[in-house]
Amino acid sequence: GFTDEEFNAVLELARTLVQRKDFVVKGAKVTKRKRMMAQLYLLIAATYGLRQASILDLRVEDFTRDQLTYRIQKGAQKGVRVTRPMTDEIWAAMQAYLAECGSPPSRPFNDASWLGAAARTVMLEAGLEPVHNRLGIHNFRHTLANWGMRNHIPIEAISSTLNHSSTRITEQMYVGQSTK
Repeated sequence: GFTDEEFNAVLELARTLVQRKDFVVKGAKVTKRKRMMAQLYLLIAATYGLRQASILDLRVEDFTRDQLTYRIQKGAQKGVRVTRPMTDEIWAAMQAYLAECGSPPSRPFNDASWLGAAARTVMLEAGLEPVHNRLGIHNFRHTLANWGMRNHIPIEAISSTLNHSSTRITEQMYVGQSTK
């Protein structure tokens, strides 16, 4: 997971992506629409700790002013619908992105490889170092779990937030990592 400083650095860069006309991913300058998509993708990953597959599965109708509804894409709970409170920041980013699209797509996120590369680019620009050559939004899940453990959040709440089917999975994945 990220340290608090790393997390904040990534989030700050994500928040400024729309204005960054110099943002380059895979060797090409990025259009405003794609910068907005990348911003929304990173904000959702950082806020909710969702896996990439759950974000890619989102539909426009999953976003309402009050909530975000998504489907779990992995594990024993695959296919289960989960509702979380909508944040003002994500709602505003989604509305701006849809306005930029003109004709709203049914699915806001349509290019897993590009989104992964965009997230990695932002993280590298924030000064993060890949671990075992890996650097992506899954780091937000680890950060969320580690933050919860450092702040004495009950393991049941952390497990539920990460959509694990049991606290045993959360303990196996994250207990002991919160001090690293």
